[in-house]
Amino acid sequence: MKLFRIQLLTFISMSAFAIQGEAFVTVGISNDCDYDNLFDAFQDADLNIRATSETSYTDSFIINKPKIITGGYDNCTDAENNVLGDMKSQWNGQNNGTTVRINANQAFVSLVVINNFEIMNGEDTAFAGAGGILVTGKSNVLMANVDVHNNEGNEGGGIRVKGSDARLTITDTRIFDNLATGYGGGVYCESGAVFNMSGESAIHNNTADIDGGGILGNFNCQIDIRSGDTEVGINTNLGIYANKAVSGGGIYLQGGADMQLIGNDQHPASVSINTSTNQGNEGGGGIFLKGQGTTLTATNARIEYNIAETFGGGIMVDDMANFSMTRLSSVCWDNDKCSSISHNIISSDFGQGAGGFINAGATSDISQTYLNGNLSSFATLFAVNNAAYLRLEGNQITNNRPLVGENAEDLFSLSGSPGNGASIDFFYNTLTKNNALKTFFISGTISQQTINIFNSIIWTQGDIFSLNGNIMPIAQVACSVVNEVQSLAGNIGFLSIQDPRFRNAAANDFHLLGDSSAVDQCDESFFISSYDDLNAQIRGVDTLNVANNFGIYDAGAYEYLGQNSDIIFHSDFE
Repeated sequence: MKLFRIQLLTFISMSAFAIQGEAFVTVGISNDCDYDNLFDAFQDADLNIRATSETSYTDSFIINKPKIITGGYDNCTDAENNVLGDMKSQWNGQNNGTTVRINANQAFVSLVVINNFEIMNGEDTAFAGAGGILVTGKSNVLMANVDVHNNEGNEGGGIRVKGSDARLTITDTRIFDNLATGYGGGVYCESGAVFNMSGESAIHNNTADIDGGGILGNFNCQIDIRSGDTEVGINTNLGIYANKAVSGGGIYLQGGADMQLIGNDQHPASVSINTSTNQGNEGGGGIFLKGQGTTLTATNARIEYNIAETFGGGIMVDDMANFSMTRLSSVCWDNDKCSSISHNIISSDFGQGAGGFINAGATSDISQTYLNGNLSSFATLFAVNNAAYLRLEGNQITNNRPLVGENAEDLFSLSGSPGNGASIDFFYNTLTKNNALKTFFISGTISQQTINIFNSIIWTQGDIFSLNGNIMPIAQVACSVVNEVQSLAGNIGFLSIQDPRFRNAAANDFHLLGDSSAVDQCDESFFISSYDDLNAQIRGVDTLNVANNFGIYDAGAYEYLGQNSDIIFHSDFE
């Protein structure tokens, strides 16, 4: 995003400017310091403030003009020489209102930079109160190497950003152990404000008593998250992780809020180990999206190890919201798993959608993504309900199973109220080695569901379709490799029931061998692919020693490259 790059460049240039001799004042407790408190230093005409870590600052005032405030100096002599120590300076709210308030509401946007501080012990639990930091007005705030922790607010335990001119960019910053009595345990963002997170940053161990344990975006808030870990689990320490709320344990977006989760070729943007405790209709252990115009776009992201009590362990997309997920075209840290929805959990016996729950006219488009190891008894991967739409293209679907017992009831479910049937488009996916009695449960009791399956591999146990009720689905299945055909309904085209011949299924390597029945099986007469294969390789490579069936496109998540490419790898297994 252009704005994001401009802000980072501004941060770098301003910091360099400060180091190279821009006038500054020092703050500390020794006699050689210019001031002994932050407020008097702020009132000084000099742009830069250098604060020592000798004392804990308890100043309460509004930052209403441009300032660069740098902490972490051992003493004022080191501050004079710009020699940072090992400890951050502490800005302590003493549980008496918001710790840091920024409202630079001047004629032009004011740049405020804060470095090397702990911002802690703020408390404002009145309606819309913020705990640690409040950013409003025409304020462009850049924070680096800051810890925001042990604060309590009503909307924004750690941070609240509000207003179309308010912008907060953090890098190498951690927001943790904060509490919201309402919404946004770590961060609350609303009314067109902008919140960006990059570098080795984290929003973790925050709690909201209602929604959005890690971060809540509302009323057209714009959010950009670029931090995360390649190893998600016990060793996680970056990204949005280990937060808790009733709904949206990690992230809750509504009211037209928009979020970009963007990783790169070295690390993902990760949402992991978050928890939703809602026992009713809403859930979303990792992510909850709600309302028309609310969107989240994930690229090279990992949504893993999140837990919901009832609905949507990884994601819940509700009420006409939109979720999309894919990978970059460049090689990443683990080229089969650049994009992943894996190991998410529904903890109750009757819940649905460990991977995700898509409901009430919401739409989701998930491509080139590793869908692995999600755990629930029903709709282990996705439940799609009430005029919702799920599009899956080029995904590997493996090892999904129940939390308890040998087999889940199904991997996918489609249902809806009268006149509000759900839809799934299932293109170029490889589905195998899951523990479920049925692949698609399709309810036909009170509404008609729609399912299209093309150019895919479904090589699994049990029936592919399980039809319930007298209303037959609108279904098309063609140009795919399947384990059985008896359960299928609707318009059935060419299907192969020959072993798809994976390279090493025992090691979870589901690339194709050259003699696979999926190689050069299909054309794209029913639809046109929108993405490359799971490894970001172009589709439609003609394998010269294999006779084409209907075309040169291979079924499943992977295009077989054979000897027709000088690509030096096929996957992370080599």
